[in-house]
Amino acid sequence: MLQYKRWSEVPGYLMNKSQLERLGLQPKHADAPDGIINYYSDGYYKREHLYDVERCVPIENFQISIEHIEMNTENLAEALYIINKFAKRKRDTKKDHYLQGNYALVKSLKNKEHELYQLKSQVLAKLLSEGRAEILGIHKQIINTKEKREVINHLLLIQVGEHTFHRPAKAKDIKKYPFLGEIDIISAEKESTSLTFLEAVKLLEKYLASNQLHKGN
Repeated sequence: MLQYKRWSEVPGYLMNKSQLERLGLQPKHADAPDGIINYYSDGYYKREHLYDVERCVPIENFQISIEHIEMNTENLAEALYIINKFAKRKRDTKKDHYLQGNYALVKSLKNKEHELYQLKSQVLAKLLSEGRAEILGIHKQIINTKEKREVINHLLLIQVGEHTFHRPAKAKDIKKYPFLGEIDIISAEKESTSLTFLEAVKLLEKYLASNQLHKGN
């Protein structure tokens, strides 16, 4: 069983029960954790079980409301930030499970990662069409594959509120926008946010379904 001494060491796919609950999930087998963290906090040593989020199940009758969340640019930007980091967490988790030989989970993770990036792409396209997002330029990303090949990606850098995002650039984009330099693989580490993952997804889906004209913010 995987064991950790600091939260910074815990991979994104392992969560305690409180973290899972915020995602509307619970361990399928609570007495069979996938990891343990022993850490020191507030003058005490603490021990918590950790569970692989991909092996967890939905909480029955779990409901979430976003009626109190305004559909303004800042909230949409934060929601995009959350699902973007969650997709990158799927990317990293996929690699870990591949190395462990969990190929069925790898396929599931790949599908979920794709769904989140599709949602991100659709929201960015709509925000750009409404003038609520701005294209800043082009980044080049060089990835060395396990086959020792170089894969070169050209990415549009798009600003929404206080956050920036990337999406694949087309040939015409590369000619049109300024080159901003090279970047490495973007980390899946996430800063603290006011929205949960489920709230973020629901807000973005509501935004895509809405045909309201944006006025101001």
